[in-house]
Amino acid sequence: MFRILLACLAVLMSVAIASARDIVILKDGRQVEGDIVREIDGNIWMIVYIGDVKQQEFFASTAIKEIMRDAAPDVAEQPADDGNDDAAGRGAPKGMVITLEGMVGVEMAAHKLEELIPQIEKEIGEGGILVLKINSGGGFLAEIQLLSDVIEYQLKPKFEVVGWIESAISAAAMTGITMERLYFMPEGNLGAATGWSGALVAVKGRGLEEAKYMMEKISARGKRNYAIMKAMQGSPHEPTPLSATIDPRTGDVTWYESEDDGEILVNPGNEVLTFNSVMAEKLQFSEGIARDVFELTREMGYEEIDWVGEWEPGMVHPISKAERENRRWREFIDQNNQGMIVAANKYGMYVGAAQNAQGDDRGILVGKARGFLRQVRRYADASPKLATVALGIPWDAFDEWYRAQEEMLRDMMD
Repeated sequence: MFRILLACLAVLMSVAIASARDIVILKDGRQVEGDIVREIDGNIWMIVYIGDVKQQEFFASTAIKEIMRDAAPDVAEQPADDGNDDAAGRGAPKGMVITLEGMVGVEMAAHKLEELIPQIEKEIGEGGILVLKINSGGGFLAEIQLLSDVIEYQLKPKFEVVGWIESAISAAAMTGITMERLYFMPEGNLGAATGWSGALVAVKGRGLEEAKYMMEKISARGKRNYAIMKAMQGSPHEPTPLSATIDPRTGDVTWYESEDDGEILVNPGNEVLTFNSVMAEKLQFSEGIARDVFELTREMGYEEIDWVGEWEPGMVHPISKAERENRRWREFIDQNNQGMIVAANKYGMYVGAAQNAQGDDRGILVGKARGFLRQVRRYADASPKLATVALGIPWDAFDEWYRAQEEMLRDMMD
């Protein structure tokens, strides 16, 4: 009986050890449980378990109050060595830069970023470093949530995801703050987060309120005080001031939705906030400034990162296979955009000519118009939001517009 009890106790102890997790206690009061997989200069990378779902989280040293190392995870739970993990000194981690450029919702689109994931994983492996380099003047409000969801639910669980900001304005800024860790290029800027809807009209009224609600949630994903994004969005009805105080001992930043309570005036109430690289780093909105991947490597706390891809003249990062596909797709969209504009102009020209023609001439012209209308349809199918750019109509009203055009052409032949 005694031996049986000892055996049971040993089993229970082995289960307890196998399930033990590291605990990180944060200065904001949160307690996070998981497995620490990497630690550099006090910064922690941890696999956090939510039910059966695992997700990699990053915690800056400045945000950590205490680390409790209950027990190392069971050896059986450790992932196989795939050559990408440097946690145990097995070489530099693999890294990749994917550029997000152009208009949000057109060239910078959630569905394309999602399509790149298998190739990204093939090149850098799960747990690799994925840098999303943003250079966009904004775009469609409707695309922000889609992009944020891809980053939050599909990229973050697989990779160490960071943002690298060249310029992120309007909807691009609202997308970028999904990432907890942002780095700026020296000329980098992020802000003026008004967003667009419909026929490229800045949102206001109910649309602005919906955008604010959405951005409050996305700010939480990036673990940022929503007061920052609130100042970036602005309001036509009330001032949106922002000030801050930096604790000289801890470096912690406290934000105030006023001009006078903080020691640093970040944004006067009558303006819309845009961060430059210096202010972003000073106020810990960003982790640092880097002009190329070599400086980015150092700013991220690594001695070395194996950046995959081929170098080309004038580039600040190598071009991976996934990034090359990404660039080819943007070129296609740009050509698609021009093609739709040409097709739409010719459609309008032949419709006008047909309206002034009679008999067989009208039939010939209507046939020409119908051909160009179908071209417009094909271009819209490839990139739906191009309809707003090329035709000046709300992208989500394209199908209704197209049916109306077909009906008009039929009526012209009666």
